[in-house]
Amino acid sequence: MHTHENDAVHITVQGSDIRETTPRGWWASNHAASPDGLTYFSALGGKPYSHQIRNTGSRETHIVSVELLGSTPVNARVLDALPGSEKIADNPRTRVERLKSDSAVAVPPSPANAVLVSLRAGTLSGLEVGNAMSPGSVHWIPAGTAVRAEGAPGSGNDLIYVRLR
Repeated sequence: MHTHENDAVHITVQGSDIRETTPRGWWASNHAASPDGLTYFSALGGKPYSHQIRNTGSRETHIVSVELLGSTPVNARVLDALPGSEKIADNPRTRVERLKSDSAVAVPPSPANAVLVSLRAGTLSGLEVGNAMSPGSVHWIPAGTAVRAEGAPGSGNDLIYVRLR
């Protein structure tokens, strides 16, 4: 059993069938395997949510949650869409996009700090540390930093880019 207390972005790196229960002990829901890469924004509005999930499927499940600490900015930054991206969420807390490409992906500098989650293996250049990407790897991208993602041979890129307002 665990509790989410803050807004968050949840990213399914690898999905599986799951069952969810609440602190009262009843099963809240059964979920068929989420597709790999399913990403959503969870706005809790200050109301904690407690639950437990149990993998009932035949493969491991891997979910990355980016928890947003602090309050919602009063004057949220305007963040333009990245070329070729798929918008997932755009709200006062974040702008979340998916970047898929058969070739390298260049991510231009942003005025906002960001988190980059890789769904495939490859390398990331432009940061001082941690150039290797693997499915589920999380990379902090400081504001003003440009990066380049190169997928492993034959796999291309599949990235979730979470910019913080």
